[in-house]
Amino acid sequence: LIKEAKEAKSMPEWAVNNMINLTMNRGNFDDKQNAGTELKRAKDTPLLFIHSKADTNTPYTQSQELAEIYQGPDTTWYPDKGEHALVWNADNAAYEKQVSSFLATTQ
Repeated sequence: LIKEAKEAKSMPEWAVNNMINLTMNRGNFDDKQNAGTELKRAKDTPLLFIHSKADTNTPYTQSQELAEIYQGPDTTWYPDKGEHALVWNADNAAYEKQVSSFLATTQ
């Protein structure tokens, strides 16, 4: 997903690879597994899936599929506005409300 993002196309390869490595480290991902397999391992971590239906880069249905695979506690939000990685920009108040509500339930 990171490599396919249009923003990554203008970045140096080392920077894109650093973002991928950081994501894999923070998520404790195994590069031999796919996202669906990894989600099945992480059953105790609350996850918030946010993906705009207006995303023309990556269909929001990919996030829906991941949320369906995940067996742990999750919250989903699929707003109608906001291009890829720009959901906050489209409606920052709604975005912050969703994230704040999610964080309040995980404490």
